[in-house]
Amino acid sequence: LLLLGGPGHAEAQTPRRGGVLRIADREAPNLDPHLAISFLTQSWSNMIYSQLVRYPHGPEQKHPADFSIVSDLAEKWEQPTPTTLVFTLRKGVRFHNKPPVNGREVTAEDAKYSIERFMAKSAFRTRFEVIQSLEVLDRYTLRVTLKEPSAPFLNHLAASTFVAILPRE
Repeated sequence: LLLLGGPGHAEAQTPRRGGVLRIADREAPNLDPHLAISFLTQSWSNMIYSQLVRYPHGPEQKHPADFSIVSDLAEKWEQPTPTTLVFTLRKGVRFHNKPPVNGREVTAEDAKYSIERFMAKSAFRTRFEVIQSLEVLDRYTLRVTLKEPSAPFLNHLAASTFVAILPRE
């Protein structure tokens, strides 16, 4: 039992950007969300990678069972037909400033690459068998054409970091 003001009590400090987060947990088998099915990989990947869309978390959740779909890397998306989705990526989002990407901007090419890689390598690739084609319209726009209307498609994109957007490098 730790009493406020007692030994070991830390005073509130002004938050600072940066630093190291240490968590006591089991090690994930790897950090590649497209190759792993381990919940540990997905838990860690959720803190590292972004997706096109996701479910709300933290203060943005309206209630514990809030499964609305919110923007992540996609600033917006539209569905002009039952089988077409067009995602517009946020401008100015950058990968970490480490080789080989060195802080370069995330593009629609990265989103296309990531979805194609997921479809080729993931144990969960059947979720995306409904995709007919992926087309980069410009630096920030990706069009996904489905073979048929698919009610769960956006949910599959949002459900987890399985479809994390990775750099094509």
